[in-house]
Amino acid sequence: MIARFKLEVDRELLEDAVKLGYKYCNALFELKNTPKDLVYWRMKVLDSLYCNIDLISDDSELIALYRLTNSWIKEYIENDREYNRLETLRSYNYEIISRISSSEIREKLMAKGLYDKAEHKDFSVETGRDYNLEIINLLKEDGYNEKAEGVILTQIDKREIGLHKLIMEAGDIIAQKHMEEYVNRCVVKFILSESKYGYIGSGISDVFERYYEMFNDNTWNLLFENIVTRFAESDYGIIASLWGDFTIFSIYYLSRIDKDKIKALFDCLCKTHESLSSANGRVKIKEEKLILDENITSLSDMVNFQLNI
Repeated sequence: MIARFKLEVDRELLEDAVKLGYKYCNALFELKNTPKDLVYWRMKVLDSLYCNIDLISDDSELIALYRLTNSWIKEYIENDREYNRLETLRSYNYEIISRISSSEIREKLMAKGLYDKAEHKDFSVETGRDYNLEIINLLKEDGYNEKAEGVILTQIDKREIGLHKLIMEAGDIIAQKHMEEYVNRCVVKFILSESKYGYIGSGISDVFERYYEMFNDNTWNLLFENIVTRFAESDYGIIASLWGDFTIFSIYYLSRIDKDKIKALFDCLCKTHESLSSANGRVKIKEEKLILDENITSLSDMVNFQLNI
């Protein structure tokens, strides 16, 4: 139980770092990385980067993530291990290949063969990412209407890639008079659909920040019930993720109805977190400081730093 909680906390820390910026992720990895724990922290960094992959839209940044992945998980090394990570490597490579927009780059990566062929599809045909672009163009041309709403809801049902980007970009296009309708029909469905593994890793915290002011009472109730239901149906291994969900929900709910209570909420969260981390004071907490490299402003910068390029 304690070990699983530690795994969740480590992952949450790195995912928060990725959300803050790649210089924070790099600094946290440098702080925690030791020869003894090298593989552990490398995998945690990769897990966190892939959990936030919807934040990456540029091919050059996707290629940087591909280079880091294949430098940190070596096929010839993993083949010699009883419990190898080849399956993880192939899954991650497939994720990159499926998101690359350039057919030339995609074909070069596929030629290397290190991806999950069980999930192979014809990437030359229209992908979910291209279809999302069509939805954006539809919204620009015709505005938000019953047809556009239906297409967006279908994409959410199909759990197509790039949904986070679609949900955020649509908010820049839809007219203000239709925004509340869009938020309480499409955005809330996206949150409920993608919340299984928590709000932070799936980018839902960004969605909250963007749209919370337009959530109606029914939406707030649905979101709260969803968190409680997931807590009741899950094992304690993902308690850290659920804790993060309650935190995000509470912050934005109070931001809408009573901002004066946020300080008290923050104090309560800090005390609870310290109590959990220190086992009610029985474990002494060591203070550590991140050393930020201000030259790291992108994922490519972080990858170049880690690979000494």
